[in-house]
Amino acid sequence: MTDQKPDTAPQVDLEAERSRAADEARQAERQRVADLKAAFADDPAFALEQIESGAGVQQAQAAYADVLRTRLAEAQATIDDLTDQLAEVTGKADAPSTGAQAVESGDGEEDGQGNFLEQARALAEEKGITKVEAMRRLAKDNPELYAASRGRTA
Repeated sequence: MTDQKPDTAPQVDLEAERSRAADEARQAERQRVADLKAAFADDPAFALEQIESGAGVQQAQAAYADVLRTRLAEAQATIDDLTDQLAEVTGKADAPSTGAQAVESGDGEEDGQGNFLEQARALAEEKGITKVEAMRRLAKDNPELYAASRGRTA
């Protein structure tokens, strides 16, 4: 004699569960895309790049900090180039300072900002690249030096 109990386990409609899960996933993706578009409304190309990469808002914000650092370095390099051009045009070796020139401390050492810019200039000359590219590489390879050049600690 076998005690057979009737099958009392609830029946699960697998197709309905799959459909529900797919709907939830679609809604979550729509929300992620909407959040990224809203967070980076001023930079839709960056938002699209992050959407395509699958990043969430927090990951995208961290990546955007790198973008902004690069843009800042590029802007500073442009200022430096224009300052150099102004010095050449006016024939003055002491063109207006942009605040990016090296500052001497009491012991003759340059501050972090001057050191960063001097290293970037040297790298540009050595590698035959633009100052902007040299600054990008230097900021990426030596974030502590870059942070010091901006008056911050890494």
